[in-house]
Amino acid sequence: MTSLASHFHLRWGAEEEKHADLWRNALLSLGRRSVEWVEEHTRALRRQTYELPWDDSLHMLFYAVFQERATHVVYKALGSAVSGGSQALTGVPDPVLARAAATIALDEAAHYHFFLQASRLYLYYFPEQAVCALVDVLRHFSMPAHDLIPGYDDFGRVLHRSGLFGRRAHYTDVVQVTLNHLGLPGIRAIEAGIQRSRARPDLDPRGRDSDWLDSVRLERGARGVFEQATRYAQDAGVAHTVHAEFLPIEQEHL
Repeated sequence: MTSLASHFHLRWGAEEEKHADLWRNALLSLGRRSVEWVEEHTRALRRQTYELPWDDSLHMLFYAVFQERATHVVYKALGSAVSGGSQALTGVPDPVLARAAATIALDEAAHYHFFLQASRLYLYYFPEQAVCALVDVLRHFSMPAHDLIPGYDDFGRVLHRSGLFGRRAHYTDVVQVTLNHLGLPGIRAIEAGIQRSRARPDLDPRGRDSDWLDSVRLERGARGVFEQATRYAQDAGVAHTVHAEFLPIEQEHL
């Protein structure tokens, strides 16, 4: 498992580095920044140290889900804006820049889907711990670049004024969409459900009578993870190396 996680992080990091190189080249080719400015900005970024907002993998899993969904939404909006969309940022459409934004948006969508699939397994097999971690992440969420990029507050204001991203987009296009993909109700309904569960220790959060977790959708989501892994292995010709079988919750200890 450790080697698999390391392999994924190397691939993930390589894709993020590709994004950085693309925007570096875009800034220079568009004449928006000088080579000297880019080099100094790069050095300033490298002097920073990113501190994980949580020290456990479950919180960081849900953090990655919402962070990747947010970046996908921003890049998709940027691609539309520079291609002459309703929130145009340039007087003349820039199809090359639009294609660059669309390429990165596609990568971010893939990252989001990966973490989403992992989240579905935790929500199905460990619903109480997973939902509590998810709510905690939403309560304290901020983008990782907030403490790393010089002048990030100004950057955030530009995003908001341009219509590319803001609190409304974060709630409607990130939080609500993600919760729906996970088969969960709205955040207020989730928090109310947690309170009721704590008041009623005998209430099984996986039970079909629960009004805050849809056990049918959660099981369908978890089962889909195994089905997708099987199809991928078959398409890649490595089915003989994959032995993943969905185990319903009633049989988890058998």
